[in-house]
Amino acid sequence: MSDFQSVVAVKLTRKPHRCSHCCRVIQVGESALNIAYRRDGEFHAYYVHPDCDEALRDHCTTYSEFFTDGWPWLHELEKEDLEALRDRHPIAISRLDRSAAPPVNRLGTVSAEQNAINAREREQKREENQ
Repeated sequence: MSDFQSVVAVKLTRKPHRCSHCCRVIQVGESALNIAYRRDGEFHAYYVHPDCDEALRDHCTTYSEFFTDGWPWLHELEKEDLEALRDRHPIAISRLDRSAAPPVNRLGTVSAEQNAINAREREQKREENQ
């Protein structure tokens, strides 16, 4: 049983984090949820994309009788369950497509090459908006 839980909506992240649901990187400047809780005396904290969390909550509340010992991560769901969620949560489910994974190092941060690409894209967007 959980002793406490805290969910903080982060409007703009200041550094990259790994989404615990889809295992993708939450980029600098993206929104995220910072979830912390204590269960059985152990403290846990993680970050997730808001839409990944929404997709998992949708699934787990629909099938709540099957989750008596806590909820799984989104990436742990069966393929059939993910396909059932695809219509309602297309962005979150598309992140689980591993063929399109961005280059990420073993620490879960974006590689220097990907950072350069992201910086160029942000600069292009700024120029388009001016």
